[in-house]
Amino acid sequence: MKQNNATPGMKIFFLSTLSFLLSVSAFAEAPPMSDRVWQWYHHHHHPWDSPTPTPIPTPTPPPTPTPSPTDTPTPSPSPTETPTPTPPSGKRPPRGVAYLLAADQTISASQNCWSNDHVPIVRLRVSASSLEKTEGVYTWTALDTAAGLAAANGKQWTVGVQWTGTAMPTWVKAQTYPLSDGVSAAPWDPILIQAELDFIKAFAARYDGDPNLAAVIIGGIGTNPGFETYVSRSAHDTDILGGDGNDWIAGAQQIITAYATSFSGTPVIVAAAEPFPGDDTSLPALIDWGMSNYANFGVMASALRESSAVEYPPNGLVSTYAASHPCGFQFLHPTSNPDTGGNLAQVCAVGEQLLGAPGFIEAYPPDCDEVSNAATIDQVNIALGVE
Repeated sequence: MKQNNATPGMKIFFLSTLSFLLSVSAFAEAPPMSDRVWQWYHHHHHPWDSPTPTPIPTPTPPPTPTPSPTDTPTPSPSPTETPTPTPPSGKRPPRGVAYLLAADQTISASQNCWSNDHVPIVRLRVSASSLEKTEGVYTWTALDTAAGLAAANGKQWTVGVQWTGTAMPTWVKAQTYPLSDGVSAAPWDPILIQAELDFIKAFAARYDGDPNLAAVIIGGIGTNPGFETYVSRSAHDTDILGGDGNDWIAGAQQIITAYATSFSGTPVIVAAAEPFPGDDTSLPALIDWGMSNYANFGVMASALRESSAVEYPPNGLVSTYAASHPCGFQFLHPTSNPDTGGNLAQVCAVGEQLLGAPGFIEAYPPDCDEVSNAATIDQVNIALGVE
């Protein structure tokens, strides 16, 4: 029997080799890993060698069809200039020849204006001092009488209440200034404006619903004794007043807004004139603003004569807006005054041409009462839209 001369190291090497061969044989006969197991194995043993798996795309669902929109017509934008609305009461806008009464004239049935069948409108001019001698206490007698006579005689009536100059009530403590047209407060004075705003509310509450009240002429936005919007006649006047076109516009807008909203069923009209010498922007700015904000707002020019032309700014404004807003004219003087430049027919023809649309023309009593003018007045009424 031979002696086993293998060393311990050799034994260990032999056993290790045998173990390795057996394990390789076992691995070779094992079934292959599935792809999913292999991915798991590869990921957990060598993540830094593993390429980023391509994500499985999520199928995009078919788009939900958008229902066809209902055909809704696009509303047409409202025009800037809209016709004067006819109130529910059936109130007519001012049309035809107006009989122009003197300021603060006593109103009575004996006046020719009420019995003159050819003149469809009677125009009143009154001072605030005659209607509100004491703050908050109103004397409506003259206006109530006019409203009653208009209704009884089938006429329209228009009225303007003046606030500046001597027309301002004594209880209004606004500062006054000696101006070319007389002593007056500045039309933008907040004390004066507040007095006017309070009055306008009471005035409108009483008369806006009168179907025969065809228009209210806005007073208080000039300094002259009449209704035109003159503020300053000279550089001296402007210096004394200490204001400018911006001040005038700001104050006038408050008054116009109060009239236009309080008399919502009645045309409210400004008697236009350039407020300051050489200021040709403030007046059109104010009138354009009023026209764009209030359908019942209108403009008139108070110097109609045979030579009147559209180049005179107030006439131009009347011509611009007569087709869409209440507009008209007032004679400069009775036709007996040579400055008027023509007879009633000639001057009215100029007014009709400048208006180019229905409107009104205020004439003085002597011309309205002249029998020989009756046929002319009838023709003018037709031309101005009297039905």
